Amino acid sequence: MSGGHKITTEHRRDVSEAISLKEELSAEHLSSAGEFVADLIRYDEGETFASKEVKVESFIHAVGVQNRNSKATVVVYANRADRVRHNIPTVRYGTPIIVVESLPAILAIACSAIRDQRQRPIQLGISGGHKNVGYGTVGGFCRENEDSSLLVLSNNHVFANLNKGSRGDELYQPGSGHGGSAQDTFATLYKYETLHLDGITDNRVDAALGRVNDDIGYKNEICSIGRPRGIREAAEQMDVRKHGARTGLTRGRIEDISYDTVVGTSSGVAKFTNQIRITKEPRKPHIALPGDSGSLIVTGGSRNIRAVGLLFACGIGGSYAIANPLQAVLDTLMVELVVGNI
Repeated sequence: MSGGHKITTEHRRDVSEAISLKEELSAEHLSSAGEFVADLIRYDEGETFASKEVKVESFIHAVGVQNRNSKATVVVYANRADRVRHNIPTVRYGTPIIVVESLPAILAIACSAIRDQRQRPIQLGISGGHKNVGYGTVGGFCRENEDSSLLVLSNNHVFANLNKGSRGDELYQPGSGHGGSAQDTFATLYKYETLHLDGITDNRVDAALGRVNDDIGYKNEICSIGRPRGIREAAEQMDVRKHGARTGLTRGRIEDISYDTVVGTSSGVAKFTNQIRITKEPRKPHIALPGDSGSLIVTGGSRNIRAVGLLFACGIGGSYAIANPLQAVLDTLMVELVVGNI
């Protein structure tokens, strides 16, 4: 009996020491980890969570205590164990420490999981479109000047139905292809740049604007990415990402910023000049698919998101995407992108 009591006492002491060490490690590594975990969730949304922009300490998102081999052991949970293991001692104060690879936890339903459903407030990167278009993607918020109404950006073929739309036409969120109807109207068509569909005349942008209804709530955040902070000129080898209504969050790399191409549409062929071509990540199935049109192409970390282009087309199978340079879009429509808080 006394022997069993001794073992129990020793075990309790081990546990107490392990808990004290856990609290010490938590204070060291978790005090500022929340913001980095948010970065990682936005950056990878459940894939690898391996951001090159985040410091080593940021990969630690939890610390616990477990009984391992009859010894109370502190367990450090990291998104990439190989990146933090060399910074964590294997023993401290006689208590063993191990590092385990694990993804961080998230609460509730990410907007990406319901990107094809009605969302209020409206945010960016989700399903929307002209009442007579299946669906595309709600791209960005814009204004003509500081005092003007809030406008919403996407492609002509998403918001203006390939030149067939008229000012005042209803824009649905979600798009009609996702069940949207008149009761889901969140904006009305305001203006668009006419697309030339003869296969000969040059097009520079595929862009349109809607005027957001006064009774609609909105937030200036791209689903699973964050709030745009400005714009940036595209450059070859720039790493970029987007969130679209069809494929959600994907990443790629710009390989061409002077790309001339012809694109097939249901109403003819459109020739585009000086576009941005983006290739998918290696070993990923696609960068974009039909329905992602209108997505903002962005670069930079979650605190410095810069919009680069407006996605409007993709290769068959989605191995590459094509985007209008965003500054060309804004100049053509004579608006400014809304950045930061609205």
